Amino acid sequence: MRIKYLSSIALASLMFAGCLKNKGNNFTIQDSPASSTVSFPNQEESAALDIQTAPTTYTFYVEATSTNNSHQGGTITIAKDAAAVAAAGYEMLPDSAYSLVSTTSTIDPVTHLAPFQLKVNTTKIAAGHDYAVAYKIVSTTNGATIAANKNKILIAVGAKNKFDGLYTLKIKTTGWAAFGIADNVSGTYPGDYELITSGTSSVEGNAVARGDYLLPAFTNTMAATAFGATTPEFIFDPVTNKLVNVRNTTPPDSRNRTLEINPAVTTSRWDPTTRNIYASFIMKQTGRPDQVFYDTLLYLGPRP
Repeated sequence: MRIKYLSSIALASLMFAGCLKNKGNNFTIQDSPASSTVSFPNQEESAALDIQTAPTTYTFYVEATSTNNSHQGGTITIAKDAAAVAAAGYEMLPDSAYSLVSTTSTIDPVTHLAPFQLKVNTTKIAAGHDYAVAYKIVSTTNGATIAANKNKILIAVGAKNKFDGLYTLKIKTTGWAAFGIADNVSGTYPGDYELITSGTSSVEGNAVARGDYLLPAFTNTMAATAFGATTPEFIFDPVTNKLVNVRNTTPPDSRNRTLEINPAVTTSRWDPTTRNIYASFIMKQTGRPDQVFYDTLLYLGPRP
């Protein structure tokens, strides 16, 4: 009887295991539905473009993401958002200065990016303006959700000429020793010196450490100083790279300070190989003799 009882238990166990096995074979593993999203990976970008006669192409992207990395193709449509430009404190880039190649783009199955292109006419971007364009995602054909917090992009657009950049400024002045200014002694001005595009072939100087556009110099003790009501703009010939004029952009006060090219030095120029600048110019002031500047600007790289 014991053997029979054990046999019954064993049989029941086998039958139960068989049921589990059969039941297990009927299990179906199901993934959760994939969540797909399209968005701008960057909500703000800056396009600092070199001035050139041919249109410049600037590319920005919409990105597709998925919770299970299962990306579908599809077409993204975007539209201009002028309100976003105004809200950010920019001016809308004039229509004559750019065009969007297409308002639609297809998601690349490998990169999961949909590229969009701006064609920018840099010669039509006026200096002294903070321009931008903005776009928003309006639709997608792949059923993905448009990210509410990343559905817009703002692109600040500026043009810079070849003289624009970050420099080390070396200064030598003559003529104003009687007024406490260094005379015929060269010194390196503290901090970097920016030349910022003000026109197609002109730049304005900014002493970064000082944080202003005043004309840098040294006292007779070689302490760094700068001349009030004097902000230099350097004008070049874009073909020959010669410095053809220097002018004071600040309206004159009672001292009537003006700047002009030094005609005695014919080698003032921008060097296309080193990108260094050699500039000699004259500062004039009512009731004082001329002060002559011999500046050397050593190129460090593009402005940040």
